[in-house]
Amino acid sequence: MRITMIDDSLSFDGYTPASQPLGAAEKIFASLAGALAQLGHEVSVFNRCGFPVRCDGAQWTPLAQANLSSCDLLIAHRKPSLLKMVADADLKALLVAAPPGYLTKPKAREAILSTRPHLIFQSQMQTDDIHPSTFDTIADLPRFVMAPAARPSYLGDRPEAQPAAPVVTTTAHPRHGLTDILRLWIERIAPEAPTAQLRVYSMLLDHALLGADHDEDIAPCVAMARLAREHRVTVHRPMGDAAMADELLSARLHLHIGQKNDMLALGVHEAQAAGVPVVALPGGAVSERIVDGETGFIAPDEDAFVNLARLVISDDGTHAAAQAAARKQSQKRSWENAARELVDFVASR
Repeated sequence: MRITMIDDSLSFDGYTPASQPLGAAEKIFASLAGALAQLGHEVSVFNRCGFPVRCDGAQWTPLAQANLSSCDLLIAHRKPSLLKMVADADLKALLVAAPPGYLTKPKAREAILSTRPHLIFQSQMQTDDIHPSTFDTIADLPRFVMAPAARPSYLGDRPEAQPAAPVVTTTAHPRHGLTDILRLWIERIAPEAPTAQLRVYSMLLDHALLGADHDEDIAPCVAMARLAREHRVTVHRPMGDAAMADELLSARLHLHIGQKNDMLALGVHEAQAAGVPVVALPGGAVSERIVDGETGFIAPDEDAFVNLARLVISDDGTHAAAQAAARKQSQKRSWENAARELVDFVASR
């Protein structure tokens, strides 16, 4: 099948996720392109990459150099307007990364009505509120939930000798949950886990702590992070998958606070793929990534969050069981499986 994929967000290509930090939506798009090519499809990707490059069998080309011809399947990323860029496509699909409300706006609505694409969601939560009364544009379109997979880096072997001091990680955003994680760590988790250390991976917070100008709304998080230095908390810049996987493969626990608009929760899935149990507060797609009580724990409130974090840090049996379940669950799903499901769905409609 000749597949064309289009994205007009950031500058990245198929090699970027391994070497540089990348947003979840862009990483999923890049992973899907390579997986489709590995299945034997002829994949052409057009986006804001700096120069033409071939990666995992997919050809990446800058949009400015695009010569968009006919294809069997067009996959547009996020923006319905991109569906119009290839007029002669036998099948069209829109890969949706956010809550679907934006699809009802006038420009999106017009593009969808004129192209009638298949809708590819990435969590069941995205589809839960789609009712004919409010989503008349898309309610009758074929739709499919393609849960993301972890890239191979995260499925590597965990070192036999784990750090003597338990390492806890978080990739929470300074605007979305990180301040609360730091507060709970300082006040309630660290005092009961006197050797554990918390590693925070946040580019925005790292820059702010180094003196860069930052928006006022993250000032409370910056202040909390400065205080947290006295409680075995370090802040690091996020890394590409190769280096980030190495960090997670040595971690004991990952902390997360779900956000209602996070329809991907990819960081939670990646941590579990590396064998790191996750303790999270609910929100967004968290409940679809964690098998509660098996691969990790979804806490109903802050008290439970603290108690579960302490338990995973201190109790080897609880940690070992969750670690094994998390790895087993993640290994069941690969990007090749996800890509095959997508093609089968689109081709069957």
